[in-house]
Amino acid sequence: MASMSAREFNQNTSRATRLAQEEPVFVTNRGRIEYVLINIDNYYEIQGITQTSLLGAFHMPEAANIDLEIAPRTVEAPRELLL
Repeated sequence: MASMSAREFNQNTSRATRLAQEEPVFVTNRGRIEYVLINIDNYYEIQGITQTSLLGAFHMPEAANIDLEIAPRTVEAPRELLL
């Protein structure tokens, strides 16, 4: 189990992310664990997510409650060329 202080995490995030590839990294603040950094594959496993594509995300049961609004496309008037 890897652990680092919040200060260490801020100063060396690349080390934290390398460690998180192998195991969870516990980030402490004043000696108390406040955050856990894990890689995305472990997160998906914990959440029970098997599809990582956008198409797969729309097939997830909880996606039925998501309101998706697509903004209308705007066409800009052509700009004049300054010579």
